[in-house]
Amino acid sequence: MFLFSWVVPDGYFMKVIVLLAGCAILGLSLEVIADVVMLSGEAFVQAISVKYRKEFGLVKIAFDSTLMILAVILSLMLSGKILGVREGTVAAAFLVAMCARFYNRKLAFLGRYLQSVEGEEAAAGISISTDNFVVTIAREYGSGGREIGRLVA
Repeated sequence: MFLFSWVVPDGYFMKVIVLLAGCAILGLSLEVIADVVMLSGEAFVQAISVKYRKEFGLVKIAFDSTLMILAVILSLMLSGKILGVREGTVAAAFLVAMCARFYNRKLAFLGRYLQSVEGEEAAAGISISTDNFVVTIAREYGSGGREIGRLVA
């Protein structure tokens, strides 16, 4: 955020350019290839894509589109008009996932490289545990999430 704090698009055209750049940057899904801790939305999409053996980008398009459609439906039901969903939301729902698909295809060699590094570590006698899992708790400050996390742990 600090690096781009100077970017303040003032006209509609500049806002579209910044939106497209943001979608391209968000689509850079190196966290998916590296199999590191992700935000809950991407982790959910990743879990579905692994479970059902579907491409991450396609599942992300379906997931984001579903959330966008639900937002429109709820907005219409609750306020009688569409609030909070505009062209940027629609563009992001499709473009981020399309960029992720593009990057995942172009950067697939990184996944193969990371797997080969893990294989070398195992061959060298370095123990890699895959039995562990991470539970994340999304919470508001003061809601008792820390105490719940300790109890779950």
